[in-house]
Amino acid sequence: MEKPYLTGVPDTYAAEFVVFEWLEFLLLHAGYQGASDAIHYYESIEWVGEDVASQLDDYLLGIDDAGTGGDELDVDDHMLSLVYVAKLAAMQ
Repeated sequence: MEKPYLTGVPDTYAAEFVVFEWLEFLLLHAGYQGASDAIHYYESIEWVGEDVASQLDDYLLGIDDAGTGGDELDVDDHMLSLVYVAKLAAMQ
């Protein structure tokens, strides 16, 4: 695969479900700011494209519950995020 791995979020119900599951995971583990930081980190290492990062940020703004997490994400958390990226990329 070429980077960025995910250049667009597929426009399907299944993809939207995966996105919200992923964002919920990030929010629960890192809170709103940590989730936003993670998205921009994934953009900087080209796991996701700029358009995807922007769309994920928009989704985060629309989620009422900002999550309770405030910890930093660890390597395992980032690896799980890569699994979500791969799932979404496979749906394209």
